[in-house]
Amino acid sequence: LRVPTPTVSMIYLVAQTRTPTTRAQLNEILRRAAEGEMSNYVAYTEAELVSSDFKKNPHSSIIDSKLNNANGDLVQIAAWYDNEWGYSCRLAELTAMVLSTIPAKV
Repeated sequence: LRVPTPTVSMIYLVAQTRTPTTRAQLNEILRRAAEGEMSNYVAYTEAELVSSDFKKNPHSSIIDSKLNNANGDLVQIAAWYDNEWGYSCRLAELTAMVLSTIPAKV
C-alpha cells in the first residue's frame, strides 16, 4: 500500500494463525514484541496518526493497532515505515557492528 508521500509507506499483512485470535489478543502480542527485544526495530502505536507522522521514525516498522483486525484464524496487521530513514538506521547499526569486530590499531 503506497501512500501519497515520497518516503513513508505501509505494509498490510494478512496471515492465518493456528488458533482463533481476537483483535485485542493480536494487539497485545504485537505491543509486547515492540516493547521487548524487538524495541529497536519495531514500535507500536495506539494513536490516530497519518503517514507524515512516521517520517524519520528510526524503526523498521511501526505497528498501527487501530488498523489491525482479527477474525477467527485470520489476522490483518498494518505497519508504517519510512523506507529511507529506517533503512539508513539499519545500515548505520550494521556498520557499527562490523567495525566493532575490527581490532583497533595501537
